[in-house]
Amino acid sequence: MSDDLKVAYGNYLIPKEILQLIQLERNLTKENLSLDMIGFRPVTEPSPYSITPPDLIPFAESGGGGIHFGFLTDFHKTTDLMKASIVCISPTNDPPIRYLADNFQRFISLVFSVPHAEMLEQLSTISNKEQEKAILDEYIVDLPFSWKIKQEKVFSALKNIYPLGEKVDVITTITSAKRKREDKVVITTFDGLGVIREK
Repeated sequence: MSDDLKVAYGNYLIPKEILQLIQLERNLTKENLSLDMIGFRPVTEPSPYSITPPDLIPFAESGGGGIHFGFLTDFHKTTDLMKASIVCISPTNDPPIRYLADNFQRFISLVFSVPHAEMLEQLSTISNKEQEKAILDEYIVDLPFSWKIKQEKVFSALKNIYPLGEKVDVITTITSAKRKREDKVVITTFDGLGVIREK
């Protein structure tokens, strides 16, 4: 484990769920597979972008466009990272910050609900089910069968370490998480995340 990773987590212990993710990637590599195939590669050497919030700890990246996912600590208001909000940072898009889930478990269910985790960045901006279907169909129609089989193997391995992950309605889940966040915000901020009240 790199010193950079320990530094990124600061006073927080690296959650076992993240250590399991890192180990899973090592195991998959031996089988010529990778979590990168589903857009969920673990971050082992954090190199945050200038747009990455200072209170965000990156734990996974999609492998494209600098998109990464992280724990939002709300400047240490959150003591348990498994209960921290999950945010997607998309450096090349506007807005670049997308709020996805109010905890890690719900986020993992979102990952299981799409063929590639990077799609969550785009799906977080829409509210129309027809648009969602079009986005998913466009991805799937051009996907080689051999690649789909590999993705299924990766998802199966991921399910082994996160057995509580289940498929959910993506738009409904993200919309609900955003509303819960808005209810906690006492000061709005330019990045859209806001400052939440003390617990």
